[in-house]
Amino acid sequence: MVFNILKETQKISSKKAEALILDIARHSTNGSRLHGKSDDDVKQFFASQGYDWKTLRESIRTPGVPVPFVENLLGSSAFVFGGGKHDTLTIMHHGKPVASFHGSGQIAMFDYHAKYDQAITCRKRVIKDAQYTELLSCASHGIAAVESYINTQAFYWNNNHPNDTLDLQEDRLDIKLNDWLKKMTGKRLNHLSCWNHFKDYQAVNNEGLKHTMHPAHAVNFSEMATTLNKFRYGIAKILFELHIAFKQMVPVSIIRGMYFADIEVINT
Repeated sequence: MVFNILKETQKISSKKAEALILDIARHSTNGSRLHGKSDDDVKQFFASQGYDWKTLRESIRTPGVPVPFVENLLGSSAFVFGGGKHDTLTIMHHGKPVASFHGSGQIAMFDYHAKYDQAITCRKRVIKDAQYTELLSCASHGIAAVESYINTQAFYWNNNHPNDTLDLQEDRLDIKLNDWLKKMTGKRLNHLSCWNHFKDYQAVNNEGLKHTMHPAHAVNFSEMATTLNKFRYGIAKILFELHIAFKQMVPVSIIRGMYFADIEVINT
């Protein structure tokens, strides 16, 4: 019997590998020495550290190989704290508590990042087990990560602009990513090429909600692979562009997400 299986290709293109190095060097949260530098400046830096650019680029074509000096693949979006049952950990912002727990527990300093990491975990499970329900979870967590990021920025905006606030009861994500973003940064997302892939992910998420009212669902593996490949622009690139719009450094895992290798359907 022949089974269809999802598999990640072993390498990304040289062009994508070069863009990955440059984006991590210039935009990631892991360092500041190359932020804002030109392509030539970045290449000269690696040359000064003894790295031949073509050799480095070739090595980075293999997924998971870290970019030296500017990437740490061991980061986490959540932290575990141990304490007595009467101890309380509280995170404050502008004098207001925004998150807390008693005793021992886990805290995510950036809610959107934790949701994004969960989307990545679900994505890996889809590749491993070809489970459609995990694909729905990937879409759900990915969309939630995007919404959490823009909600957080709106929270900060309202604290800093008490006479020009945004309506935090707004539930239309399109409004948040365009009208809100325009107000806060002067930019919109719906003209970017990644916007269509984001809308596709919204559709997958909505489809998942619909299935809760039906007795069955069906999807072929090619459709699953196509959706997984759209994660690069539909979720990771959207989050990248949001960080750039707010002039913030970008977590490496998000930059990596833009350059995930292709997912293919193979027969065994």
